[in-house]
Amino acid sequence: TDGKYIVYEITHEGKRNVFYRGSDETSAVEEACRLISNKVKTYREQKDSNDKVKCPHCGKLIDASLMVCPYCGGPNEKAERSANSEPQTIEELKSWYSLNKLPPEKVTRFFIGKDIKEKQAFGIYKDKNSGDFVVYKNKSDGSRAVRYKGKDEAYAVNEIYQRLREEIINQKKRNKDIKGNTNYSSKIKDEPGLLSELAHIFFSDVYGITALLLILALSAGIFYCVYWIFTSPSSGYYNYNNQNYYHDVAESKWYVYDDKENDWIYTTDIDGELFNNYDDYIDSYSYSSNKPYSDISDDSDYQKDHVSSSSSSSSSSSSWDDDDDDDWGSSWDNDSSWDSSDSWDSSSTDWDSDW
Repeated sequence: TDGKYIVYEITHEGKRNVFYRGSDETSAVEEACRLISNKVKTYREQKDSNDKVKCPHCGKLIDASLMVCPYCGGPNEKAERSANSEPQTIEELKSWYSLNKLPPEKVTRFFIGKDIKEKQAFGIYKDKNSGDFVVYKNKSDGSRAVRYKGKDEAYAVNEIYQRLREEIINQKKRNKDIKGNTNYSSKIKDEPGLLSELAHIFFSDVYGITALLLILALSAGIFYCVYWIFTSPSSGYYNYNNQNYYHDVAESKWYVYDDKENDWIYTTDIDGELFNNYDDYIDSYSYSSNKPYSDISDDSDYQKDHVSSSSSSSSSSSSWDDDDDDDWGSSWDNDSSWDSSDSWDSSSTDWDSDW
C-alpha cells in the first residue's frame, strides 16, 4: 500500500522476519538473492553432514535423516530427530494429526492427550498430579507398557509421533498389498449368496468392470462433496487466542492477520483446536468497518493468491533438482498424509509387543 519493496521470511512458528523494507528495488532483489543463497548453502551443508545408516529392511545405505527408506519404503528406526520440523508439544501433535487428515482416534487407536484404559491403544498425556508426560501402549491382554514417563514433553511427543508415523507407513503398505492382489475378484466370487452373484455379473467381462468402477467413482465423489460441505469451515473471519484469521472455503486456505504489517498472510500453521472447533471461534462471516483488521478482499497478497492459484498449482508440481535427486519442494511429512480412499485396520497392529 505504501509502494515499498519488502523481503521477508515466515518462520515455522508463523512469525514474519523482515530483511528489507524500502523503495530501492535493486537493493530488495539483492537482499532476496542473498537470503535464498544462504538458505541453499545451509541446506546443502546440513545434507552433506548427514551420516549414512544401513536400512534394516533392504540393507542399502541411506541418509540418517530420512524417516523412510527411498528404496524399499521401510521405516528408518535410526532416523535423526529434527526439532525444527517435528511436533514438540501435545497440542502441536494434535494439530499435525488433524492437518494430515488421519482417521478418528478410535480407528487408529492413537489417543493424543488422553489416558485411555481400553485394550489395544497407544497414547500420550500429562499426569495432573506429578506433571509428568506419559507415553504408553495398552496391549491385547489389557496390560500397559510405559514407553516414557518424565518432564521432557518434546521427547515424549517424539516417541509417540515416531510410532504413529511408522504405523501410517505400515497401514499404507497393507492397503497397497490389498490393491495389488490379483486374486481379489476371484475371492469375492467364492463368497456365497447375493455377493457372489453380484461379483459374477460385474467381473465377468470388461463392460461389467467398467460399470462397477464408474459406480464406485460416482458414489465416492458424491460422498466427498457432501462430507466437504458439512465439515469444512465457512468463509469468514475467526478469532482464536487473540489472533485474527480468515478462511476461504473456495480455496481451502487459511490467512492470519499481521497487526504490525497490517495485512493478511497465508498460513498452514493452524492450531488443532481452531481447526476442529472452528464454529466456536467465528467472528464474522463478512467484513465490517469496525473490526480491528482490514478487509481481506482488499489485500494484494490475497488477490494474488486467487489470480495465480491455477497457474501456481501446475508450476508447484515441479521441483528444483540439486543433482542429488532430492525434491526441494517436497514436504517433510508427505509420507504421513492419509489417503481417505484407504482403510485403517488396527487389528493388523502388533498389540502383543511392548512397543
